Amino acid sequence: MPEEQKTHVIARRNTPRLDKQWLLWYHEHISSARTEPTALTWGGNCMQETLTARPCGLRMNLRREPWGMPADPAAWRFSWCPPEGQSACRLTIFRGVPDEDPVPLYDTGWMSCTRSTGVSLPAGECPTPEAGLYGWQVQIRDRSGNESRSEVQPFSVFDAAAWRTAHGIWPSTPDCLPDDCNPGVCGFVRQRFFLTQEQLSATIYAPVSVTARSPEPARQYVCTLYVNGQPLLVAPPRYGRDPQGRRLLFVQTADMMPYLHAGENVVGAVLACPGGSAVRMFACHAVAYGRDGTAQQLVSPDGWRGLDGTAALRPRHSIGTGYFTAYAQDIDGEVYPFGFAEPGFDDGDWLPCVDRGLLTAGFSEGEDLIPAPAGCDPVSRFAYEMPPRVLRLGEGHYLADLGQEIAGTVALDVPGAAVWRADALHGAEVRLYMGEQLCPEPGTDGTLVKWNMNTGNRYRLAWRLTPGRRFTTTDLMTFRFVELIGLPFELTPAMLRGVTVRRASCGEESHMDCDSPLLCDLWRLTRNTVELTTQDLYVDSQSRERGAYEGDALINQLAAYSFESDCATARFSLEYLYAHRTWPAEYILWITEAAYEDYMATGDDSSLVRWYPILRGKTFSAFTDADTGLLHSGNAGGAGTDAVLVDWPPSERDGYDMSVRYNTVLNCAAVAGYEALARIAAVVGETGDSGDFAARAAALREAILTRLYDPATGDFSDGLYQDGNRSAHISQHTAAYALYAGVYRDSAMADRIAGRLWERSLRPDAGGSRIRMSVYGTYFLLMGLYRTGHGSMANSLLLDGDSRPGQRTFSYMLRRSVGDFPSPFDGLPIGATLTTEAWNTVNKPNMTFSHPWGAAAAVAIARGVFGVTPTSPGFETFSVHPQTESMTGEPILSGELCLPTVRGIIQVSISRGNCSVRFVGASVPPAKSTSSE
Repeated sequence: MPEEQKTHVIARRNTPRLDKQWLLWYHEHISSARTEPTALTWGGNCMQETLTARPCGLRMNLRREPWGMPADPAAWRFSWCPPEGQSACRLTIFRGVPDEDPVPLYDTGWMSCTRSTGVSLPAGECPTPEAGLYGWQVQIRDRSGNESRSEVQPFSVFDAAAWRTAHGIWPSTPDCLPDDCNPGVCGFVRQRFFLTQEQLSATIYAPVSVTARSPEPARQYVCTLYVNGQPLLVAPPRYGRDPQGRRLLFVQTADMMPYLHAGENVVGAVLACPGGSAVRMFACHAVAYGRDGTAQQLVSPDGWRGLDGTAALRPRHSIGTGYFTAYAQDIDGEVYPFGFAEPGFDDGDWLPCVDRGLLTAGFSEGEDLIPAPAGCDPVSRFAYEMPPRVLRLGEGHYLADLGQEIAGTVALDVPGAAVWRADALHGAEVRLYMGEQLCPEPGTDGTLVKWNMNTGNRYRLAWRLTPGRRFTTTDLMTFRFVELIGLPFELTPAMLRGVTVRRASCGEESHMDCDSPLLCDLWRLTRNTVELTTQDLYVDSQSRERGAYEGDALINQLAAYSFESDCATARFSLEYLYAHRTWPAEYILWITEAAYEDYMATGDDSSLVRWYPILRGKTFSAFTDADTGLLHSGNAGGAGTDAVLVDWPPSERDGYDMSVRYNTVLNCAAVAGYEALARIAAVVGETGDSGDFAARAAALREAILTRLYDPATGDFSDGLYQDGNRSAHISQHTAAYALYAGVYRDSAMADRIAGRLWERSLRPDAGGSRIRMSVYGTYFLLMGLYRTGHGSMANSLLLDGDSRPGQRTFSYMLRRSVGDFPSPFDGLPIGATLTTEAWNTVNKPNMTFSHPWGAAAAVAIARGVFGVTPTSPGFETFSVHPQTESMTGEPILSGELCLPTVRGIIQVSISRGNCSVRFVGASVPPAKSTSSE
């Protein structure tokens, strides 16, 4: 981060405590943490700290680096962090990115506008642009008539016509290959181009666009792209669909200008696709733009040279599971083309790549792919900079602990032959084992790392080493521990690194500190989870399934909003899920809530408008029973599409009676779904639908309270049987979901429900755990309590310090969930460094230790403990309602949260029951993060 930006961030995070005048204002407007929420506006009834005098934090279609925008100006949405008091704005579009005396391609003129999120151009006025480089700028006029303008943000327009006619290539497969490998599934491609110093000086941006087929067999990227030896991006995301149901092949774009130099330049890629030869294709376009928008093509379709990767990568076994196939890269250093993506490499024995035909053709009978720009920012490779702890277990046998679970791979810097053991053979083969856990004792193969993971993944590699080279793969694995056997030299921590595959970090904007060490630990745990498990598409985990699920995405999305103002990844993931629904019945209902949360976070309604015809059908209205008013999912069984989940794994259902026909959890989720749809319909102008959905929500709420709630006890039954009788079983889930979905008549009833939930959590058969739900279900439990003002109960659950084995607590997750035995490094139990899928392996033997659905604590901290929630789209207004009390421990007496939003950073400070709020209305964006290994 540049020094000047560091200074701003430090100053903002260490703002002096407020003076007497501010505190007087405060007590008048915001009372203690136990009061009702206070509605706040930017620069209105709260103090605003403006770091710049002009708008900044520009985004186009939610993206900070908007390369590859659609050619239709009606699809463009603009957002910025405004200075205080915006009353009008003016948007200007330029051809190129001019630096002086610009001549606009289009100018809106001054528009009366207080919004700064999701702003569109006046309909039909902006001419449709050709593919190329453009820029946009916003000017602001405040209430006093002062004007300011932003810098020009560059963007490029996607060349759909060129991509529709593009051909895919792949390295040719030789006849003679190792017998034990899968031929043709991987390879290397490269193309060089030259720039004079004059050409380089005239170039301001050089976006390179990449796609490949097929991302589906491995459920991950096919291509890892390098520019002059530096990793730039991995691509593409999995196939999507548009609202019309057409299948999309995504093209990912990033600017490679920072890596270019005068003379020879090289674009190279490692390709890996375990699918059939007919679907293996790669395509790349790269253009250099001058300031005026003039373009120079840098790579040509027929200029690629390729090398089959079978001999170098030896793809013999999969690191995947029954859900996907991804071949491990067992590098043979004697034939691996080290330096292939760097200038000066001799590719004389490489062959021209094979033209595989039209890139978009032949997906299935009668269906071609539609090329489309990816709606998320690029994913790349980054070195995990913390050196590992290394333990020597024997000659050539080492155990390394990265100290942090990552999603990515490992890199080993092999020293020169001079430091190899005298008896070591050239081409020595070292075995590497990666895993999330250690074993208490060595296995039958002598390894301590549990590489044959609970999830079914088998993370093992075999590398034939050569001196003085860096060995790394493009595999995507989730691991913390690395074991190496057969090393011909002494391993030092500096030789080994983890390599993460993720987006450039946005979390620099966020900060939290308080007087609860456990809460601070949970903040770091969940922040690391969001950063290290987020690639281009929200998935359950990159280990066992790599699957996108609606319920997972809701928690992942809200957790991400707690740390960063990037909303593009959430939007991209949700739109993928709108068209790719999954099996649990509740998930079809949670996706509508996620859609509305996206709108509230971004202030951009374009996605709701486009997808409303799909979203409005995500209900179970057809299965509403006329007699009871309750609904079911249409699936009376326990598995398959529309089966009711309640919680997962089944062992975490608190004995839930799954034999009921009308399930209480499902019906509460349906209330929340109807209410979300009512709000969405109002946003998109479907007032009739809005009223209908609101009426359905009200009727269903009343039916639940009439049929499933016992006013004498304050308990909800698990559901109603087919014969109309109520189940006698009462699980913790029913009260939790009722509170979350607002299934109560008034605050007194909510208090009664919460009180009974708390009483029943202490019953003797609970085994000491107050939480009777899964890691996933705990999100609904905590947020149901916070939403109804019962933060003291929620905080007691969130901050339960009981870390004994088997406890359903975040303390157990942090302290000993990975290994409840002495670590060979320090003799202590091993805790999680990313949130886990389940509380422990007893409850879910195949659990992952990299599951973002466990990041509920992030949402609890931001929206519960500190109580910040948007009350109008794009955080134009919001409420602050801290809840810091506890039923069982000390309250949180002091703390500070910096919460990034698309409008700027909200800073909330808590001190002994008082709360202060500052707004950084024009935030300093984080420094541009470049990829590295």
